[in-house]
Amino acid sequence: MRIRGSAAILAFALGALGFVPCSTASASSLRTLFDFCNGAGCDDGSQPSALLMDASGNLYGTTQNNGINQGGTVFELTPTGGKRWKYRVLYPFCSLASCADGSVSKANLIADTAGNLYGTTSQGGQFSKGTAFELMPNANRTKWTFKLLHAFCSAGGSSCTDGSIPLSGLTYAGAASGTPYDGTSPLYGTTVDGGRASPGSGVVYQLVPNGAGADETVLYRFCPKSGCLDGASPEASVAVDGTGDLYGTTAVGGKNGLGTVFELSLDAGNWTETVLHSFCAKANCPDGDVPQSEMVMDAPGNLYGVAGGGKAGDGVAFKLVPSGKTSQETVLHNFCVKTDCADGSSPVTGLIMDGSGNLFGTTEGGGRNNNGGTAFELNASFRVIYNFCARPSCGDGSDPNSTMLIDGTGHLFGTTLGGGAGNGGTVFEISP
Repeated sequence: MRIRGSAAILAFALGALGFVPCSTASASSLRTLFDFCNGAGCDDGSQPSALLMDASGNLYGTTQNNGINQGGTVFELTPTGGKRWKYRVLYPFCSLASCADGSVSKANLIADTAGNLYGTTSQGGQFSKGTAFELMPNANRTKWTFKLLHAFCSAGGSSCTDGSIPLSGLTYAGAASGTPYDGTSPLYGTTVDGGRASPGSGVVYQLVPNGAGADETVLYRFCPKSGCLDGASPEASVAVDGTGDLYGTTAVGGKNGLGTVFELSLDAGNWTETVLHSFCAKANCPDGDVPQSEMVMDAPGNLYGVAGGGKAGDGVAFKLVPSGKTSQETVLHNFCVKTDCADGSSPVTGLIMDGSGNLFGTTEGGGRNNNGGTAFELNASFRVIYNFCARPSCGDGSDPNSTMLIDGTGHLFGTTLGGGAGNGGTVFEISP
């Protein structure tokens, strides 16, 4: 079973391309695969998050709200021929007493070789600070069983030394190649809070499945000293390179208090953190600030991501070449440099890369239609490939909020937080 997703795109080097803005003309078509509703009776959930695609072309994702227990859902979309897709809820969160299974999943899913799904919730659980979970199908995949892997803040007390509030999903060594998770090796993730004595600043953690659940180990606790020069509050998942080193971002902290790119390296059984870049290195943050999304890594190990700040203050796309404390960050595109932010503003979701080294992403705002956001392509130049809210009442969706995925034919799949026929968000496909 081969899985495609934001962390499962085979990447190639972009080299020393000069990134310059160009025309923002939209040249692709969008098809809505599913419309979510918003409000009472929305048992299918609303406000969908990131997607996962399996080898058969089935899509899996989560919703943050609604569902029969008002805790969100895990869902499946199956192509049924022609242009039709069948939607079904695989699991409604908050099904257990006091939401012990968790609620509000904002993160991506991963799948193992048996087709089991793994993810996190940012709320609920025994200690109300989020969970990590596994969903297991029966032989004909008609019924799914929930397994709790870890309830965060299990150490008790106000410090939550094992972390609390995971906003990001899980990943593993080999995810970037598209290889499914083996079901036994370590899973990695971050929490935005917890770790040390209050106020907590988040952790990077490891989960190793043990049959009944998973054993959690904290690999790094942020902000060990005053000033949080090592960063604080990681909101995104980490990337794993071929040697097992982990790379991620923190939304705040660092030398300038507005976020970092960091590396965690294992040496003689101990994990060591190195800050590769502290954002807002110059006045008005031309290099970006407050990164909130995961980064994608190319074959040589260069990292690509998005952040706020920039020349117009509406965000940047950046490249970072890891080299310890001498790492170099380069801004590839400043958003909102066109009239009325026609190129988009506020890129808050991660980038993906196709086999030719082209980058794709979304912006939460801007564009040509009522600030509904954009989908864009970035290579030797920048172009908007779709302006959301192009249909009456934003029937095509607005505010794209999750990292897209790309299939073998170059079609892009993603979700929007709002808009759609039911105003509860959409799942969409963009055709080149």
